[in-house]
Amino acid sequence: MSSDPLPAWAWQFSAGHLPTVRPMPLAAPITEEWAWGGSTGKGVKVAVIDSGVDADHPRVGAVAGGVIVEPDDTSPTGARVTETPHEDLYGHGTACAGIIRELAPDCEIYSVRVLGAKLSGRGTVFAAGLDWAINSGMHVVNLSLSTGRA
Repeated sequence: MSSDPLPAWAWQFSAGHLPTVRPMPLAAPITEEWAWGGSTGKGVKVAVIDSGVDADHPRVGAVAGGVIVEPDDTSPTGARVTETPHEDLYGHGTACAGIIRELAPDCEIYSVRVLGAKLSGRGTVFAAGLDWAINSGMHVVNLSLSTGRA
């Protein structure tokens, strides 16, 4: 057994292996107008995959729709997707939706609740939520998730 603390695949990312990347010159400065161009998000469907979205929160405005995705060991996918109004169990999804609404006030926000009250979840539930968003024609999928598992 090796005494090296790094995994076997880590050599690709060692300092001596990675080439130096030189920045390319910009044709024009990056400004708010360059990035947004007056866009308001109109016609853009955004799925917030998180702990849910509180549609009554003043920073969110309206929620166009949403689903709750829960574990279901009887399902081939390991998850059950229910299209229904719901609340945010933790507040994080609502915070994300508020930021999205501020940047794109005319977008359509969809809540995809994949996390429980203690921000717990399963990979199969997350995958089913992402599948729902893709199959429902979302243009943007907001993911602000992490895990403590290796």
